[in-house]
Amino acid sequence: MLGNEQYGRLAIEIGAEATRNPAIAEVFGRNESELRGALIEALDRGQKRGVVDPALDIHAAVFLIMALFDGIPGRSIFAQDISSGRVAKTLERILRKILGRT
Repeated sequence: MLGNEQYGRLAIEIGAEATRNPAIAEVFGRNESELRGALIEALDRGQKRGVVDPALDIHAAVFLIMALFDGIPGRSIFAQDISSGRVAKTLERILRKILGRT
């Protein structure tokens, strides 16, 4: 994603088209639901295993994580000076801090 300007532009365009085209919106919505469900399950398992903060509102956290990931492709168009490796490493660190037990 990061460093691939075409992917960033395409991701933004698909999201915009989903607001105008019911057929695209349906596919987009299915993909969103599947991703949301997988993230909810993963965080729920993490809470049960004791690695995710038990006080975390899983549904709100998933909303925020998805919003963050939605923005990365668009931001990458304007962030040519930062490597995808640095972003991935920092994102992992941030998510571990946010989701982990406090």
